Amino acid sequence: MNASFENENYKHFIKHFKEKGGTIVADEAIIRGTSDFRTPIQKVKQSNPEAVMLIAHTGELINILKELKEFGLDKLPKFGIHAAEAPSIIQQVPDIAEGLIYPYPADKNEIASAKDYYTKYKKKYNFDADPYSSNVYDSLNILIKAISKCGYQNVSCVQQELSSIKNYEGANGLLSVDERGVGTYKQIMLKVIKNGKFVLYEQ
Repeated sequence: MNASFENENYKHFIKHFKEKGGTIVADEAIIRGTSDFRTPIQKVKQSNPEAVMLIAHTGELINILKELKEFGLDKLPKFGIHAAEAPSIIQQVPDIAEGLIYPYPADKNEIASAKDYYTKYKKKYNFDADPYSSNVYDSLNILIKAISKCGYQNVSCVQQELSSIKNYEGANGLLSVDERGVGTYKQIMLKVIKNGKFVLYEQ
């Protein structure tokens, strides 16, 4: 995926996968906002992969899953990023998404702020919150607090406030910001789409 968030996931996946001895037989980028991925998927098929890693947000991921099925690749082991946990995935492609494994913050149910957010979201909209809403909620609140303290013009102060965040109790659990300005979580767990639900992955 040719976008900053996806590139961050891609960069670290490549690094750690290769360090663990993994071999990448095909590496195809896509453009956010497009809906036809047949050409890169055809190249992936020709490489005869044992599994596929899908670094994409929900809209693109749904279309990619559909086209994986067209090319007969839907039965391969599938891995993704936390954006896979979105209600529309199960609503639109439940059969193809079955078995997709992805990482997710591990402490949502242990942090009062996270439980409170998901409860209020469910009550107001009558469906479960997805990663986008909780990330946006946390990001906006953090930014508002930094600007309120520093003012709109003091960019360096805002940056310093953001980079100093440690164990912020938000909608996604305990959030810290590393030296790159990237949000990280205290613990990460693996989840899987199983029988139309997002559940803890167990080997």
